[in-house]
Amino acid sequence: MSVSNDSEGSPNRTTIDENNSVVPSAVLFALGVVGNFIALCILYRHKHNSNRVSVFYVLVTGLVWTDLLGKLVVSPMVLACYITRQRLAHGMQCNAFGALMVFFGLCSMFILLAMAVECWLSIGHPYFYQRHVNRRKVLLMFPFIYLFSLLFCALPLILGDEFGKYKTYSPHTWCYIAMKRPHHTYSVLFGSLTGLLILLIVAFNFSVMISLLKMYKLSRKQKIRCASFEGAENQRARAPHNGHAEEIDHLVLLALITVIFIICSVPVTVSIDITRFITFLLFFFK
Repeated sequence: MSVSNDSEGSPNRTTIDENNSVVPSAVLFALGVVGNFIALCILYRHKHNSNRVSVFYVLVTGLVWTDLLGKLVVSPMVLACYITRQRLAHGMQCNAFGALMVFFGLCSMFILLAMAVECWLSIGHPYFYQRHVNRRKVLLMFPFIYLFSLLFCALPLILGDEFGKYKTYSPHTWCYIAMKRPHHTYSVLFGSLTGLLILLIVAFNFSVMISLLKMYKLSRKQKIRCASFEGAENQRARAPHNGHAEEIDHLVLLALITVIFIICSVPVTVSIDITRFITFLLFFFK
């Protein structure tokens, strides 16, 4: 799918070009679903073998279920277009598809941000984390994320085409935010929001990495000082380092998820922001 290829050419045509194959979309859909099911199996196996369920586990599980639901809802619409060789219809069908794309994308980003903040608090502010962060509060956070994302993706439908709209893109099997004037206000807002979320996620993860590096260096110094002590003393000296093993695992997983998500989302976000910035300059200086 290419964001740069608009769909306004041949407006009366209703069929998909014969050169467009269903295979790439079907393979990506299958890989996404299988990958999410494998992740869920690993998570629930971890839950069964663990004595307690961590806040991070709740967030990861919520992210996987959200991503899986998004694939199961959105991808079949694309596959149906290929199978019937019919373009995605303008109007209600296109609006629904575009809104779902924005909804699930924002939900995933907000959950990723919550995971980054959770890691940052557990490593950098453990006292506050122990007193104020728990599974119940995290579970209550999900409805707010879903509600905000739902309201945000419905803005073009509520405020009208002058604010923003969804449109089909080549090969006319999917819809997304219209990025050209006079519908660019919503795309600017969306690009700014997603850009801010990405920056916050990266900033919190970077802060956690710095904190873990400082802890590692401190632990190494403690080991060197206590090298001549008896075994019990050495065991206590290793405790701070081992005590953060779970947080390190969480950070590695979060970093991998973040990198993958940013690789997928940054091109669209940057494309929106650059296009809108150039449009603003041309409008301001004309």
